[in-house]
Amino acid sequence: MTDQNMANLVAIVHDRAVAAVVQGIDTTESINQLISINCPLSMKYKVLDIVTLIKENSANIGELKKISHALNILEKYARHLLKPVESRSNMWRFVKFSNQIFKDRVDAIKGGRDIMRQMGYVQDIEDGLAFPDGAVADHEKLSRLVTDIILGKRELDAYFNGSHPHPQYINELVHQNTL
Repeated sequence: MTDQNMANLVAIVHDRAVAAVVQGIDTTESINQLISINCPLSMKYKVLDIVTLIKENSANIGELKKISHALNILEKYARHLLKPVESRSNMWRFVKFSNQIFKDRVDAIKGGRDIMRQMGYVQDIEDGLAFPDGAVADHEKLSRLVTDIILGKRELDAYFNGSHPHPQYINELVHQNTL
């Protein structure tokens, strides 16, 4: 398959996964299809820089596993932003770095705060980040980010349990002493 055909296939399947996120339906089928495509990780992810995330957080297997834990929490933040404003809790505008879950999961990886910024939390405040007053969540970008986060979690889970069909694309990013 040519690179262009591969890119087209990835785009079609990724768009299906994004549509499932937007509609609030199960993404399993399209995410599994993305995982099964034999191509570098950088081709599959549209918003999340999974390559850098893995490279910067793979000094040992424990560090690599922290990525999945962080992505679980980051998915919750992003999904919360996809809800109508009136359905969100009053605290949605602020993320406190001192929050124990944030500290233990998101701040445990390099790049976690950058992902929060991609969501729209771009205003630095004392002990955290804020979603600027008057700013509106970019639902299209957030839907793509949620899709990438789900893909990243499932891709890493498959890698850890030995069921990833193409582990070489993760192996090439991981520090050699981690393997």
